[in-house]
Amino acid sequence: MSSSPQKIGTQLCLTIETVAELYSVEAVWVEELVTSGLVGEEVRHEGTLWIATRHLGRVATVVRLCNSYGLDFEAARRQLS
Repeated sequence: MSSSPQKIGTQLCLTIETVAELYSVEAVWVEELVTSGLVGEEVRHEGTLWIATRHLGRVATVVRLCNSYGLDFEAARRQLS
């Protein structure tokens, strides 16, 4: 179930579950993406992992690289460097 964006500190953020739903991927995959550092810093609030909405373009790029080209996170990182 999607959650509304919330302002955490100075950033507008979405939960990893909501981002997973937006991009039709598993929440655990989004969690791994975030913890790998590929889409900016982790935002944790009240025990929940969030993604700043300003990083959604980067999430979309990594989803395309991994799903369309079969890259893993490290290969995607090299492509984005």
